[in-house]
Amino acid sequence: MKIIIPVKSTSTRVENKNFRPFYGDLSLTEILLKKLLFMGPNNIFIKYCDNDTPLPDVIRQVVNQIPYDEEIAWCQATDPMFNDHIKAFAEWEINKKNHDSLK
Repeated sequence: MKIIIPVKSTSTRVENKNFRPFYGDLSLTEILLKKLLFMGPNNIFIKYCDNDTPLPDVIRQVVNQIPYDEEIAWCQATDPMFNDHIKAFAEWEINKKNHDSLK
Protein backbone atom coordinates (compact mmCIF):
# COMPACT_ATOMS: atom_id res chain seq x y z
CA MET A 1 0.00 0.00 0.00
CA LYS A 2 1.21 3.49 -0.85
CA ILE A 3 0.53 6.26 1.65
CA ILE A 4 -0.17 9.66 0.07
CA ILE A 5 0.05 12.76 2.26
CA PRO A 6 -1.25 15.84 0.43
CA VAL A 7 0.15 19.05 1.92
CA LYS A 8 0.26 22.72 1.01
CA SER A 9 2.84 25.23 2.08
CA THR A 10 0.19 27.92 1.76
CA SER A 11 -3.19 28.20 3.42
CA THR A 12 -5.91 30.78 3.14
CA ARG A 13 -6.29 30.91 6.95
CA VAL A 14 -3.05 29.72 8.58
CA GLU A 15 0.31 30.57 7.04
CA ASN A 16 2.60 27.55 6.54
CA LYS A 17 0.03 25.41 8.39
CA ASN A 18 1.49 21.98 7.60
CA PHE A 19 5.14 22.82 8.26
CA ARG A 20 5.23 25.21 11.22
CA PRO A 21 5.77 23.85 14.74
CA PHE A 22 2.48 22.54 16.08
CA TYR A 23 3.30 20.32 19.05
CA GLY A 24 6.72 20.68 20.57
CA ASP A 25 9.07 21.10 17.65
CA LEU A 26 6.98 18.89 15.32
CA SER A 27 4.84 20.16 12.45
CA LEU A 28 1.51 18.58 11.47
CA THR A 29 3.30 16.80 8.61
CA GLU A 30 6.04 15.43 10.89
CA ILE A 31 3.47 14.20 13.42
CA LEU A 32 1.65 12.26 10.72
CA LEU A 33 4.89 10.86 9.27
CA LYS A 34 5.89 9.49 12.67
CA LYS A 35 2.49 7.79 12.99
CA LEU A 36 2.78 6.17 9.55
CA LEU A 37 6.37 4.93 9.62
CA PHE A 38 5.14 1.45 10.59
CA MET A 39 4.10 1.11 6.91
CA GLY A 40 7.72 1.56 5.82
CA PRO A 41 9.32 4.83 4.70
CA ASN A 42 9.51 3.66 1.05
CA ASN A 43 5.70 3.50 0.95
CA ILE A 44 5.06 7.07 2.13
CA PHE A 45 4.83 9.93 -0.36
CA ILE A 46 4.25 13.62 0.28
CA LYS A 47 2.33 15.35 -2.51
CA TYR A 48 2.81 19.10 -2.51
CA CYS A 49 -0.37 20.90 -3.52
CA ASP A 50 -1.37 24.51 -4.05
CA ASN A 51 -4.56 26.53 -3.75
CA ASP A 52 -4.97 26.79 -7.53
CA THR A 53 -5.16 23.08 -8.42
CA PRO A 54 -8.59 21.52 -7.81
CA LEU A 55 -8.54 18.45 -5.56
CA PRO A 56 -9.83 16.10 -8.31
CA ASP A 57 -6.82 17.11 -10.43
CA VAL A 58 -4.44 16.36 -7.56
CA ILE A 59 -6.02 12.95 -7.03
CA ARG A 60 -5.83 12.19 -10.75
CA GLN A 61 -2.13 13.15 -10.85
CA VAL A 62 -1.34 10.89 -7.91
CA VAL A 63 -3.34 7.92 -9.18
CA ASN A 64 -1.73 8.16 -12.63
CA GLN A 65 1.74 7.80 -11.04
CA ILE A 66 0.96 4.63 -9.07
CA PRO A 67 0.61 1.16 -10.63
CA TYR A 68 -3.01 0.15 -11.21
CA ASP A 69 -2.98 -2.74 -8.73
CA GLU A 70 -1.39 -0.76 -5.88
CA GLU A 71 -3.65 0.26 -2.98
CA ILE A 72 -3.59 3.90 -1.86
CA ALA A 73 -4.19 5.42 1.57
CA TRP A 74 -4.88 9.16 1.42
CA CYS A 75 -3.81 10.51 4.85
CA GLN A 76 -4.42 14.10 5.93
CA ALA A 77 -1.84 15.97 7.98
CA THR A 78 -4.51 18.29 9.36
CA ASP A 79 -5.94 15.78 11.85
CA PRO A 80 -3.18 15.38 14.47
CA MET A 81 -5.54 13.81 17.02
CA PHE A 82 -6.25 10.70 14.91
CA ASN A 83 -4.12 7.85 16.23
CA ASP A 84 -5.80 4.72 14.88
CA HIS A 85 -3.90 4.24 11.61
CA ILE A 86 -2.92 0.67 12.49
CA LYS A 87 -6.55 -0.19 13.27
CA ALA A 88 -7.77 1.52 10.09
CA PHE A 89 -5.32 -0.41 7.89
CA ALA A 90 -6.28 -3.67 9.63
CA GLU A 91 -9.97 -2.93 8.95
CA TRP A 92 -9.11 -2.29 5.32
CA GLU A 93 -7.43 -5.70 5.03
CA ILE A 94 -10.55 -7.36 6.43
CA ASN A 95 -13.08 -5.45 4.30
CA LYS A 96 -11.33 -4.58 1.03
CA LYS A 97 -12.87 -7.48 -0.90
CA ASN A 98 -16.35 -6.07 -0.29
CA HIS A 99 -15.69 -2.31 -0.36
CA ASP A 100 -13.61 0.17 -2.32
CA SER A 101 -12.86 2.48 0.64
CA LEU A 102 -13.18 2.94 4.39
CA LYS A 103 -15.83 5.30 5.71
